[in-house]
Order: sequence, then structure tokens, then C-alpha cells
Amino acid sequence: SRPLPWLRAVPGGLLGRATILATETSFESSVASAPALCRALQEAAAGGGLAAADEVALMQMLATSNGARGFFVNWLTSEEWTAAESETPPQPLVQAICEAANQSMLSRLMLMNVAMPAATALAHERMGNENAAIASRLTARRASLLARAMLPRQPALTDAAATFQEAVDAAIQADNRSADFEWTEFLVRWGYDKQQLMLIRDSL
Repeated sequence: SRPLPWLRAVPGGLLGRATILATETSFESSVASAPALCRALQEAAAGGGLAAADEVALMQMLATSNGARGFFVNWLTSEEWTAAESETPPQPLVQAICEAANQSMLSRLMLMNVAMPAATALAHERMGNENAAIASRLTARRASLLARAMLPRQPALTDAAATFQEAVDAAIQADNRSADFEWTEFLVRWGYDKQQLMLIRDSL
């Protein structure tokens, strides 16, 4: 696979392999770079593994908000990556998520990846844009499959899912006083109505 632009190798890394360092990159750059890793994961799902450099590159991409968002924009939306529709995600992806440096950020992002396209699909349906609704439902389904697979392995995701569920329930009841502030702010910012909130709740 082609090298990712924010990576540089430093000789003498762990276990005699090169250590690859990362610096913060833009979301746009991450979106452009992620397909190489998605392709490697698609191939790994067929029974292979990732090259050592790709393993480290995936870890580095999931370590930052821009990198993780850029990766998931590709992995969850492109019809090419059919491995994203499996109840058993590629093992290298599972491992990278479990070992990600910022578990809180990644867990919340994974839940947003479930909620936002689920609500967006309903908005597209209301406007009569069925093709866009289908694409959003695909993204929501893939995100949900990944989250469900990771729940037993990722304590931070379990905790985040519980607080998000509470915030959604509170928003449905129009009572946000006891809900998690960040999740409540997220729901208010996007202006989801009751029907969308109920759909989000059912998707979690």
C-alpha cells in the first residue's frame, strides 16, 4: 500500500522494527490517505494480516480525531469495503481500536457514527431522497456492527454507550437535567427531533 503522508520512520524501534511517529494532520488529508488502509483491511479480512507498517499506520490514524474521522468516513461509507458489513470486523482493526491511545475520543466517535447517519437517513426519507437514505442506512448499519463487536472488548465504549443512551432518553422526554452534558450538547447542536431521537435510541 502507498505510504501515508503524516508518517515518518525512525530506525531502531521496538522488536527491531522501525518506529513510525505521527503528527496531527488535517481531516481532508486523512480522508485522502485512508483508502490505502481500508484496502489493506479488506484484504486482511480474507484471511491475511496487515504489513507491519500498515499496523502502525492504522494505530496512528486512530490516535487523533482528524485521523479517526478520516478513516471512518472511508471505511463506513464506501461500497468497496464489504468487510465493514461483517459482524466480525477484521482482527487488525479490532486490535487497533482496543490499543488506541485516546479511548474516550474514539468511543464517542464510534457512537456518533451510529447516531448521525441513522438520523440523517430519516431526514433524507422525508425529502424523498431514497438513494441518499440508503447510503446513510448503510453507514449506520456498518457503524452499529462495529460498535456491537467492540462493546465486550472496549470498556470505554460500554461506558460511553450507557451515558449516550441516557442522554437520548432524556432528550426524548425533554428533560436533560440529569443527562451527560457533552452528549446533551451534541444532540441539541444537531437539532434532532423526537422521531430521530427514537431512531437513534433503537440504533444504539
